[in-house]
Amino acid sequence: LDRSTPGFLFGVHAYLLPDGKLTAGAVYRQTGKANGTFVLGGDVPSPLLGKETRAFSARVPRDAAVGLAAQPLPGLTVAAEAQWIAYGDFIEPALPTVSYRGLAGPFPGFPVVDPPILASLAPPRDVVVPRIGVEYVASSADLLLAFRLGYHREPARGVTADLKYVDGAGNAYDVDNPPYSPSVRTVYDGGKGDDRFSGGLGATVSRRLSFDLAFDLGRSSRVLSASLFYRF
Repeated sequence: LDRSTPGFLFGVHAYLLPDGKLTAGAVYRQTGKANGTFVLGGDVPSPLLGKETRAFSARVPRDAAVGLAAQPLPGLTVAAEAQWIAYGDFIEPALPTVSYRGLAGPFPGFPVVDPPILASLAPPRDVVVPRIGVEYVASSADLLLAFRLGYHREPARGVTADLKYVDGAGNAYDVDNPPYSPSVRTVYDGGKGDDRFSGGLGATVSRRLSFDLAFDLGRSSRVLSASLFYRF
């Protein structure tokens, strides 16, 4: 890949009500594409003979977000955001590297052996991620206490693969004997959406000792974290 590529970030923030009781913001980020060359060696599948060297490009997906934050009560903040992420930007074109042989069509099927075929890869889809959260901060002369809770929907955004044989009449048949291995199906199944819940509790005591407990929970993973700081 190229060593570096330029990008830019643009954002706006506005107070809709005095004293920060209602604010709005928007941000857009984009990086340039980094160009590279993919080189395939070793036992090269026959459909890729002559294509061992292929150019491609990759970049951090573009994204944009808009949000509102309100303070209905002193110390209480409620925020909502929608973020668009162009996951399809990540890499292009798709670079399949494995070929398949097997049986296709109605039982008993006909062999797809020579030449073998490549799975067609579809890039991730662009998604919109909604987020909502609340935070309450209470303070006194010797104690600062913060509680937060949030939710966001993480859409499916994986690469999908389709393994089909197309005959001379344009009819497409799945190659399913042998089928994809479980590992290939897991990697290229397009992913699954997940509802994520996060929150935490943080405190600063006497302006010297701070601790924070946090969690992030969903169907795909569960994360708990804790931190402790002391200021000399």
